[in-house]
Amino acid sequence: MSLSRRERGQLNEIGRQLLEDDPQLAARLGQPPRPASNGWILAGAVLLTSTGFVILMIGAALMSTALGAAGFIAMAAGGSIASRRIGSPRLRWVKRPPNPEVRHNTSVE
Repeated sequence: MSLSRRERGQLNEIGRQLLEDDPQLAARLGQPPRPASNGWILAGAVLLTSTGFVILMIGAALMSTALGAAGFIAMAAGGSIASRRIGSPRLRWVKRPPNPEVRHNTSVE
């Protein structure tokens, strides 16, 4: 649902007033939000994986299926999160716009 012309005008006026009243706040709001640090996320994922492994081993020692399953799930979740944070960002699945210079082998009729 798009905004009407009047609503867009009101929104632009609010933006101009904010810029005049508090330019520092307007500059901060104009920037994209800062993502969480990869280091902290990776550290948490490694901790989750390690904790899951310990719980899995305790479950095996106590012959508790539920405790072993919970440890395995925690370990798998931590490993999944950690594997997404390791490696080059170029190798991660990213949607990129199509390159107009690339020609495809299709005939145009």
